[in-house]
Amino acid sequence: MSGSISGGTAGCNTSAILPGLQNHGLLGYGQLTDGSYKERDRDRARLLKYFVQHPHGALRTRATHSVLKGTALNTGGLGWHDSLDPEELTRYQSDTKPDALERHGDALDAIAARHDRPTLDGSDSDYQFVRRYSENLESAGFVELSDSPAGTRVVPTLKAVDLISEGISETAGTDSEIVHDREFCQKMLQSTRGPGMKLSEPQKDLLAGSLRRYIRRIDDYRLVFDVDLDGWRSGGTQRMTKPYKTRWSDGGRQDKNFARLQQSLEYGYNNAANAVFATLTTDPKKFDTLYEAIMAINKNFHRLTQYMSSDPTTKSDTRNADVLNWSPGRDDDVTGRPRESLDYVKVLEFTKKGYPHLHVLFFDVPTRDKDGMPWLIDKKELSHKWRQAEVVDLYPLTYRDDLDEIGYFGDTVVHDEHGDPVRDDEGSPVKEPVSEGYVCWYQHGDHGHGDDWVEEQTRYHKKNGLIDMDGDDDVLQSKTAGAYIGKYISKMYETLQTAAHSLEDTEVDHDGEAAWYKLALYWATNRHFWSVSNGIRDAIRLGDLPRDALEPDVRAAVADCTETTLTRVCADEIDGHEFPDFDLETDRGRSNLRRAIRGTMARIDFLGAFHYSDLPSKNTAGYDLDRDLIRVSHDSPDLSIARGDRPPPVASLY
Repeated sequence: MSGSISGGTAGCNTSAILPGLQNHGLLGYGQLTDGSYKERDRDRARLLKYFVQHPHGALRTRATHSVLKGTALNTGGLGWHDSLDPEELTRYQSDTKPDALERHGDALDAIAARHDRPTLDGSDSDYQFVRRYSENLESAGFVELSDSPAGTRVVPTLKAVDLISEGISETAGTDSEIVHDREFCQKMLQSTRGPGMKLSEPQKDLLAGSLRRYIRRIDDYRLVFDVDLDGWRSGGTQRMTKPYKTRWSDGGRQDKNFARLQQSLEYGYNNAANAVFATLTTDPKKFDTLYEAIMAINKNFHRLTQYMSSDPTTKSDTRNADVLNWSPGRDDDVTGRPRESLDYVKVLEFTKKGYPHLHVLFFDVPTRDKDGMPWLIDKKELSHKWRQAEVVDLYPLTYRDDLDEIGYFGDTVVHDEHGDPVRDDEGSPVKEPVSEGYVCWYQHGDHGHGDDWVEEQTRYHKKNGLIDMDGDDDVLQSKTAGAYIGKYISKMYETLQTAAHSLEDTEVDHDGEAAWYKLALYWATNRHFWSVSNGIRDAIRLGDLPRDALEPDVRAAVADCTETTLTRVCADEIDGHEFPDFDLETDRGRSNLRRAIRGTMARIDFLGAFHYSDLPSKNTAGYDLDRDLIRVSHDSPDLSIARGDRPPPVASLY
């Protein structure tokens, strides 16, 4: 789709999209005998362009003011709404704003600032025209209508953008940058502003539909490699392919990521005596757009961990019984921070409105002197230092390895010796009861308090809906922190894997923790479901070869090692074995040996990602890199982070 949402449609030739509207039955008169169109049909084209320029949605009343009460977007005239005092427009009539659309937008801001302007109602003919036409556009799938306190809002669909792109004029100054589904969603999030920044139902539909289209689309792409087989009996260069996979479409990668999450939790089980479960929310009033709030939360978390790990020796520790708790007035004298770097598992979640928040499981937290409670930091201090919001929660946990003796704590997915989930005959993960983990310190800690105190403390955390470690009354007595985190993440992966091969058939709803629009929020903003501290990441990277252990030229290093080994073998006489007859005392013999070694290896060059219909024809159809003798061992990059969300059919992908 060509043309940027914010301004590229200004380069769209209105006459060029009129035939497209006519083909969909969206013109009132159609093309006249002389090839021209009536002005009302041009208004229809201008309205569609206006809606596409507002991916977050535009009020129907404002569209009427902008397109019909004002001026045609490209004529250069003023034509302001006649309810505006002409004297108020004097400052807009200057050479510094020669563009009619910019001047018109300034005037609309002036109109919006007036409190005595007439409102548009059913008696206004232009508004009735826009109302009927927007309903026709909705019926044709070009827009979606939603009610809001300010009036009916019109949200464009990607189908409308596709139609507009056909009318883009490739002229100097026209922005012809490709706009993909992901970029369209980002622009929508960047435009989601105002009180509350709540996602509307059409916006959720757009997010969910965009991600599902992306997953369907990448099924048709292949990664293409040129494999140099010099020295092989087949000889020459073969072109080979691999299926294009990302974390959104590759079930194996999803299973591996979930296994890594379980490994991270198990690392905590084996190395930490306690933990604290923290919830860090988002206050929408602190941000201009929803996109800004999502992109800021990880940065703010990094600042918070830096603060907590610092050690101001001049400040007293609130963990000590003789030190008062932190307050803004005592910030210069006391602190409750851990004063050390803690390992953690961090999960990013989205609320129904689209607000991001974090659940963080901190391991091996310092304890409070008077009762041994895990004490991450004073709650008021955390609320004051957390830049994203003021609402936070801290839930102390203790490690228990005999959970089956004290209650049922839910199920966990069974993994094999390779860390992959074990599946039954129907492909569903095999589960077993949780037998170890971190549980509520109030209920299972050694503090000496009675049941009433425990109930009061746990109710404090649940009343705001932040952390609820209790399970269903009929099934679960309690939850472990791992079950709390794992249940949410497993639902995300389950949604992706269940619908991987039936996206056309599965229905989309916006209920539940793993709703498609929530998945799309991760996808559109390039966020991960979960992450861990560097300490845990390095500890569970067992079997991974450190990058600094590899020579810059791996092929040369392998060849050198092979040459050394063969040189020693050829010099020895071992009964029953035949070795190549190389005269290793001469340069020629050593050269022949190197040539023979090189002939056993292949050089693999990555050409890029191509649509199946655009694959280069050179020997592509007969070779699949997955099934051939050649095995490529490397950490494949997540190519979904390439420019745009659609794998480009070009050789230079990086």
